[in-house]
Amino acid sequence: MRGQVDDQRVEKAVKLADGRKMEIRRACLEDATDIAAAFPLPDQMLASEEAYRRYFETKALIYVRCTSTDITCAFVDGHLAGYQFYCRDLDDLRLFTFSLKNALWVFKEAAKGRYGYSPTFWLAILRWPLQHFRQPRAYGPSRDRPATECAEIAAWSRGVRTVEAYQRLGVASELMRHTEEQLVSDGIDTIALWTAVDNSPAVHLFEKLGYAKRGRVQRIGEECWLMVKDLSSEPPAQSLNAPRNGEEDSDEST
Repeated sequence: MRGQVDDQRVEKAVKLADGRKMEIRRACLEDATDIAAAFPLPDQMLASEEAYRRYFETKALIYVRCTSTDITCAFVDGHLAGYQFYCRDLDDLRLFTFSLKNALWVFKEAAKGRYGYSPTFWLAILRWPLQHFRQPRAYGPSRDRPATECAEIAAWSRGVRTVEAYQRLGVASELMRHTEEQLVSDGIDTIALWTAVDNSPAVHLFEKLGYAKRGRVQRIGEECWLMVKDLSSEPPAQSLNAPRNGEEDSDEST
């Protein structure tokens, strides 16, 4: 996948572990197709690959169009190397997603056959809004129940992935650092994410970047850690000069 990288829109340039330059910027509407093409497909396919790609593209478009969300993209030699979905205000994202204007747009695309017509697929897709907008307080008691002070958090990381050809070069780490810098500049002092308990490489990376486990719950069929980072005392970002062994390509399943 090769995208157009407008030098005027590049927000940051860093050196990867292999010496190549990586450019970071926010996604635009034209990036949605490449982002969807880079999404890994689920192990159990409930619809055609095209339907999944269309769904992922719709999610990307929602994040680009909503004023409280963004996608941080990384490019190497013009190729998409990775991306991170994030939101500044989860409640605002929920309101935008379920707004009449956005709903009409999605239904219009569905009526044109953009997503296919598999009932099982659509039932599975419904899990996304049901879980995506739930705050920690919405989950019942479980092992390591989320702390009271983490009952409701505004800013969330909603998926960071590295394209396979660029894994273990520090792409995900740099994406997360840049996103955190953007949040701090917006006056936000806390960010949270969910990650599967059995995803040890991801948990290790997040802890290395300063995230702390604050609770453990069952969501979308898997045990997940709630991990939270205090951005108020975040030190200046460090440049990359070595591979990040075990670097993950996803921080959540939806």
